[in-house]
Formats: sequence, structure tokens, C-alpha cells
Amino acid sequence: MSTWTDDLENQVRAERKNSPRAVAAPANKDYTWVFLLGILILAVVAAFIFFQNKGYTPIAQQPSNNYYSQWDRQESYNYNNTQDRYNYNRLTTDQRVDRLESAARQIWERSKWNSDHMTLLATIHNHNMVVIRDARPRSELILLNSDWTINRLPDRIYLDYQDREFLKRYLKR
Repeated sequence: MSTWTDDLENQVRAERKNSPRAVAAPANKDYTWVFLLGILILAVVAAFIFFQNKGYTPIAQQPSNNYYSQWDRQESYNYNNTQDRYNYNRLTTDQRVDRLESAARQIWERSKWNSDHMTLLATIHNHNMVVIRDARPRSELILLNSDWTINRLPDRIYLDYQDREFLKRYLKR
């Protein structure tokens, strides 16, 4: 007595015996694509070496026309020159003090500029993270422009009066 599963197995075996079997084609050993890929890799390496030795700067390292502060454009005083050292040693004490005060003032102005911009970046980041966390619309994100201005004041984080006055300096008008 056979069951329906035995009948099904017998039917599948019979169909397998009667069906023509596909004969595997011999493998085509055409390695032209490997050769072309090797030539392409060599060409890329040769181009990289060629442009590396020419002194071209990659696009990411080229200076852009973004806003630069006045401090970036100032020439720093070079004390490595022997003539400059000689002239510096011939200065009076008052002239040396004036020169040191000028250098200290430039350092203070640059550090103030850096700290203000870091504060601005941190505030924008905090506000945008709150907007993302709360799944608010993308229109509530604050955008920083290339001239260090922002499109609007933050409204999702607490800002006291001094913070608001500080951020108003960077608000795009």
C-alpha cells in the first residue's frame, strides 16, 4: 500500500529520468578582462605618481574664496633672519615692550575669534541635535553660512539674555 507521498516521489523520479539533462559547457577561460583591469590599475597608479610629483594640490587642499579674518592676512614677524635679530637687539626697552604688547594683542584677538566661533558652532550643534532628537521638521535646523552667519536664532534650547545678544551678532540680516 503506497501513500500519496510515495506516489509523488515516484512521479518526480520518473520525470527526472525522462527529462533531458543539460550538459555543462566547458569553462571559457578568457582572461582579457583581468588583463584590462590590471592595465587600468597601473594607469591610475602612474597618474597618481605623476600628479604627486608635479606639485598640484588636490581640490580639498586648494584655498577657497571663503571669508578670512584680517588676522589671517597679516604677515607674522620672522625672528629667524639674522638681520631681524640684530635689529631687534638694537631696540630700546620701550620699543621691545610695544612689540611684545602688539604680539600679545594679536594673540588675544585670534583666541577671542576662535572661542567665539567655537561657541557659535556648539550652540548650533546643540540646537540641531534637539531638533533631530524630537523629530522636528528640517526647516527648524539652523544653517551656518560660509561668512559665519546663521539663518535664525535657536528656539529649541534655553538661551539667556547674554547668549541671545551674542548670537544676534551672527544673525544674517
